[in-house]
Amino acid sequence: MSTEFKPLVSIIIPIYNGSNYMREAIDSALAQTYSNIEILVINDGSSDNTEDVAKSYNGKIRYFSKENGGVSSALNVGIANMQGEYFSWLSHDDFYAPDKIERNIVALKDEPIRIAYSDYDSIDEKGRYLGTISAKKLHRSANYEFGIFPIICGLVHGCSLLIHRSHFERVGVFDENLKTTQDYDLWFKMFRGQRLVYIPEPLIKGRIHKKQTGLNSDKTILEGEILWTNMLKSLTDEEMCVIGGSEWHFWINQAQFMEKNTQYAKSTEYAFERLRKSKDVLKDSLVSIIIPFYNRIHLLLECIKSVQQQSYKNWELILINDGSTNDIDEIEHYIMSDERIKIINSAHMGVAHARNIGLDAAVGKFIAFLDSDDKWNSVKLEKQLKFMLDNNYCVSHTNYNRVNINNGDLLAKIDLSELQGDVFKHFIYSCGVATPCIVVERELWGSLRFPKSMDYGEDVCCWLELAWHSRWGLLKEALTLVSVGESSAYKDNYKQQLGYIEILRYVLKNREWAKYQLEIGIIARDFADLYPKTNFANRYNISLRLYRAVQRYGVTRTFKILLHRIKFKILGQKQ
Repeated sequence: MSTEFKPLVSIIIPIYNGSNYMREAIDSALAQTYSNIEILVINDGSSDNTEDVAKSYNGKIRYFSKENGGVSSALNVGIANMQGEYFSWLSHDDFYAPDKIERNIVALKDEPIRIAYSDYDSIDEKGRYLGTISAKKLHRSANYEFGIFPIICGLVHGCSLLIHRSHFERVGVFDENLKTTQDYDLWFKMFRGQRLVYIPEPLIKGRIHKKQTGLNSDKTILEGEILWTNMLKSLTDEEMCVIGGSEWHFWINQAQFMEKNTQYAKSTEYAFERLRKSKDVLKDSLVSIIIPFYNRIHLLLECIKSVQQQSYKNWELILINDGSTNDIDEIEHYIMSDERIKIINSAHMGVAHARNIGLDAAVGKFIAFLDSDDKWNSVKLEKQLKFMLDNNYCVSHTNYNRVNINNGDLLAKIDLSELQGDVFKHFIYSCGVATPCIVVERELWGSLRFPKSMDYGEDVCCWLELAWHSRWGLLKEALTLVSVGESSAYKDNYKQQLGYIEILRYVLKNREWAKYQLEIGIIARDFADLYPKTNFANRYNISLRLYRAVQRYGVTRTFKILLHRIKFKILGQKQ
């Protein structure tokens, strides 16, 4: 480790009748790979042989003894006597990984005032592994550096932290009147408005046993209710949106978390009440419907009529003319009688660019899409919005019927029953969702836009982004007619392969997504299956695009082997 940044770290170990576990804790502090530490052991009026055990370490620790006043008072004695620049708490019944302090210091090297936290392992009273609490696994798309995120989501173990002493000077120390919530009470005040450093590995083992104060104190429930209710009530709209993407999405997740992971009935009810209120606001909200079009005016007119026939009336329709060469006078004349409809003219730059123009212009609480050659059932919006509100989904889609663009004949009934809940992995290799079937809460869409550089697969890439952040609901009714013709990607092997390549490139450039090697491998397999069906003139272009995508972003050994096998199939060779 570099000698340029080696500040003194004070490891503070408060102990009350903890002689059965304290040696393991102290030994783990002494075994740290980071050498510039001091260890302060605070005996909080123990009646067992805690003092004898502590004094057996002679000059290896700094020992303090006080009357019993609770863990808050013991920690405060440690803070008052620490000589280090950084504070690190170690409970007497927990212990550190050997490199805990070193990993914390390395993480803070460039921004030393930030607060470091990490994942942690839970063990039982005999040291047996119970599980790992991982922010990244529980919240794969969160803003891990946002100060109050890990507090509100219950992810912080006090012993995983490394805190610069200036934070105590800024907000104070532990409240000695609190016996069981003194840690989260202080962390909430201290972390708010700060940027954190998150280390996505367990660096401590936290013990769970029956003698812990927080599990047995008669003040636990009362203090917990007050703490959580006050924290939730104090949140700003901005904080909720940063944590949850939108106020509604935040309360969906928070109410479910409180119900599943806490014993605080009143705080949980408060979270559900806020969820109900946020849903009430959305019940009659404006829906922004975006329809890009390029020529095909006769089909667009029928599409518009299917919107006007909706039983749900609170909508705006944004038509984006993507540089049509046909005369659009008929459309302009038709929409004059409906003030809910407006048209935006643009140069011809493709469907992704056109949809983005619509997103920038939309003001509704929900976003819905419709293609100019498709049509909705008259109850589509009404049913889908009710389904979303009733079932707490900020993103939803429906089943649909695929019809012939020329005569409207039914070609297939598309049932997507498997595409609900956590659909991210499935979307990587197979996203059968049709764009006109989707409704998204607008705040959750945020700054996301369709990739303008893509001719194919741009919609799937957007759905991947939304699926990474939230669960998807499926209303199992076919409420949309999706038209297909001979030029549709659905029937064109070449367009499908180009779409696979674009999706592959998009996934590989994201480090987190690129870890889904099995799903990426399925894309490559399906690509290879389509290759022999593509005319010879397009094969070279397709192969070149695929291998450029793979080589640019890199792949694991497993995927390289898979691509090697595919190479033989592409070249028509035998393995």
